[in-house]
Amino acid sequence: MTDINSNDISKVKHVKKRVYMLDILRGAAVLGMVLHHALVSFEIIFEKSFEILYSEAFLLLQLLFVAVFLLVSGICTNYSRSVLKRGLIVFAAALVVSFATCVVMPAMGFYGLNIYFGILHMIGLSMILYALLKRWLDKIKPPVGIVLFTVLFVAYYMFYRTEPTGSSYFLMIFGILPQGIGSYGDYYPLFPYLFLFLVGTYVGKYIKNGVFPKWFYTKRCVPLEICGKYSLWVYVLHQPVIFGIMYAVSAIIK
Repeated sequence: MTDINSNDISKVKHVKKRVYMLDILRGAAVLGMVLHHALVSFEIIFEKSFEILYSEAFLLLQLLFVAVFLLVSGICTNYSRSVLKRGLIVFAAALVVSFATCVVMPAMGFYGLNIYFGILHMIGLSMILYALLKRWLDKIKPPVGIVLFTVLFVAYYMFYRTEPTGSSYFLMIFGILPQGIGSYGDYYPLFPYLFLFLVGTYVGKYIKNGVFPKWFYTKRCVPLEICGKYSLWVYVLHQPVIFGIMYAVSAIIK
């Protein structure tokens, strides 16, 4: 990659155009995560087991979807008018998801899908932290930032474990689960996933500068673009929709 100065980014005319590939990638990633949640929900409600969910190939695919979603979220900070405002909105949406899965669903008799600190919580908080630390992060040159935070993510991820060892729910933010609680499907603590988000913020400087291949900016896939453009709504609403459908089916079967 060619080194660039972050101070020159604002001069690039490319910023005015929507990068369709980012919507496509984000749309594909969010659909992949929705599919995973649907299968997990089906397992819990109907007490059926999908062995594929626990296969090494599927776990790698799940990590790929999450990685793409985080990288694109980081990339898009370069196009946001206010990263802080966007971060607050995403985090507020995440709190709604937590309320629905930790209060509403248990009240309806559904357990096991509590989302205390999921992917939206992580992205929202990452955006807020990035906005607050941007002044210092911008001092790191993009190539250095990409390598540094990639190494930190890989190193941390290799030794990261989710066994309950803590005593406070607050520590879940940092990857320390409290005693008496399991590791749920939608649990992505700040570490190590913040590092992957930050990699995206530096990659985004190159994309915004127009150095990627032309097809990256012009390739179209409208269905995925729509899903990616409204990924926040898709992610917030998919669980109630899935549960509504499964609840109706389970009621009919019984």
